[in-house]
Amino acid sequence: MKRFVGFLNARDGRIGWFQGILLVVYLFLRVWTTLPAIDSPRELADTDIYLRISGEPILGPGFLEVKRPFVFPLLLKILDQDFTAVAMAQLGLSLLAWFCLAFSVSASLRYAWLKLLGFATFLALSLVRHLAGWDFVMMTESLSLSTFVLLIAFGIWLARGWRSHLVWGVCLSAFFFAFARDTNAYLLAMAAGLI
Repeated sequence: MKRFVGFLNARDGRIGWFQGILLVVYLFLRVWTTLPAIDSPRELADTDIYLRISGEPILGPGFLEVKRPFVFPLLLKILDQDFTAVAMAQLGLSLLAWFCLAFSVSASLRYAWLKLLGFATFLALSLVRHLAGWDFVMMTESLSLSTFVLLIAFGIWLARGWRSHLVWGVCLSAFFFAFARDTNAYLLAMAAGLI
């Protein structure tokens, strides 16, 4: 074990190779385990409401002034209400968000073996059925989770050093998170008050 930790602590970029291998394995597992669900996304009771909203003009009162957040209907509208395409888009955003979080946590750690452990842990966390299963449900949960994960990732990067593009990342992910689900805006307001 000491040899392996010493091998990882070497400063020749080996940690990047290990992270790359972990990422490829993660992408394969995540896509392979969810392929059957791509062709048959699940609809719930509220899915019809979001479909109706996405059929309205974007700037019309039926789209923006209803008591539902606009992010999921906007995705439905952009993808012509094709549930398979929506499920693939939600999966893609989820993969990107969890990779960004795993990378930001890994980059924040000092020792190479901790970097690898943090990277693997956060990628493995996204494989949990109760998180990954929402990518194929035609509701707001997947977008809410993915934008929240992106918000945390950008927040970690911003805490490490103030950069304007990171501020934009935090603002955009917070905006889309706030309008992905009804309660998210209240959650952000509460978190901002605590900060």
